Amino acid sequence: MIDASLPPEVYEAVAAEHGTELRYVIDTHIHADHLSRSRLLAERTGAALVLPVQNRAQFEFTPIAAGDSLSLGRARLTAIATPAILSKARHSS
Repeated sequence: MIDASLPPEVYEAVAAEHGTELRYVIDTHIHADHLSRSRLLAERTGAALVLPVQNRAQFEFTPIAAGDSLSLGRARLTAIATPAILSKARHSS
C-alpha cells in the first residue's frame, strides 16, 4: 500500500477480499499536507512501514533512498528521488 489515507479497515478488507497480505506500507513523503494512516496500517497488519530517509519520524520504520528496491513477488519496486521544484520567481531576486 502506498500513501494510505483511508481507515486501515478499508485496506484490510480489500486485501482479505483478494486473498492477499500487505508486506509493505509505504509513505512517499512526510509533510503537513499528507494525512497518513500508514503507520497504523503497518502496526495492524505486521507489514513493514517504509519511509524516505529523513530525520523527522520519531518512530521505527524501514528507510528507503533513491535506488533502493523492494521485491514484490516477481516484480521489483525501485525508489526514485523527486525533489520539489522551486519556481523561477523564487530564484529571480
